[in-house]
Amino acid sequence: MVAEGDSISVDYGGYYAGRFKGDHPDISYHIKAVGGSSITTLVARRSEVLGLRPDALTVFVGANDLGGYASGQAYFDALMAYIQPFRDADVKVLIATPLPRNASDNPAFNNASNNHRVELSRLLKEAVGKKIDGVIDFGGDPIVGQLSATTNGQLYSDGLHPTEISFNGAPGGHYYMVRIYDEAMKPILEKIKGQ
Repeated sequence: MVAEGDSISVDYGGYYAGRFKGDHPDISYHIKAVGGSSITTLVARRSEVLGLRPDALTVFVGANDLGGYASGQAYFDALMAYIQPFRDADVKVLIATPLPRNASDNPAFNNASNNHRVELSRLLKEAVGKKIDGVIDFGGDPIVGQLSATTNGQLYSDGLHPTEISFNGAPGGHYYMVRIYDEAMKPILEKIKGQ
């Protein structure tokens, strides 16, 4: 299995992907996420990831580039083009819905990203069973997926990055993400382990 994405998905035990990797030492789980990533940089890494011959791929991207697209549909189309070679190789593909963005550096980009994420989330959910194998619904979570959560320092460190699983002695943003990711991965793990 491979996890792709940006800084929110890097290989660190306090984040959802790193925790999943630590909780499942019996499976080959590669985290290829790199901070600052966009669809363009995921495309640049695609051959390397395909070379791992994964049974499943999870993708969580958008924090760095969703707001630069014309619409959620345009971003969805770019995501589908990115994953097509994986689908052609019979890789199970799950894509995460985007989290809200409220970074102080670019309010206009935040607004565009938050507007596009509503459409993108709907399109991803509609694509399950047709173009993708599942959705990891981070953006739909009633706690960490809400725009108001980005101003809660217990959940987000800077309006963009969720805090570690355990933060200040209480659940951080990634605590909720771990639960969502684990639930989404259950049917995939059952299929992989049943092969």
